[in-house]
Amino acid sequence: MKLRSILLAALSLLLPLALLAEPAVSAERAAKIANDTLEERELAGQYWITGLTLEATSLGKKQSVWVVRWNAPISLEGAKRETGLEIGMDGTYARYVDKTAVTPATAGIPASRAALSNHRTRSDRPSILDMKH
Repeated sequence: MKLRSILLAALSLLLPLALLAEPAVSAERAAKIANDTLEERELAGQYWITGLTLEATSLGKKQSVWVVRWNAPISLEGAKRETGLEIGMDGTYARYVDKTAVTPATAGIPASRAALSNHRTRSDRPSILDMKH
């Protein structure tokens, strides 16, 4: 039984490697694309690549993309931030953009009501258990 589980674990680790085809875009070219985007946006001195990984797009297909991670999130308009790029095998790229949580201070809520917006500090609000019948 242990041998069977070990074989299944080894197969699950090796299966994604077997499904990946040789990338059409080299790691060097992917890094150059990522660095060029930073230079075009005049962010090259503030941000840099901390990770470059080849990942499969799906389990059944032999397609892959390069995933680039920045050293820190790049703040965008509103409550969005860019954490990296996804570079396709045709050289096109898309940005990884996350939404950040809106805090009471950034949402324009007065400081007197800021503590009430946090569900962990609502001890001063009446509870259903406090109601008299």
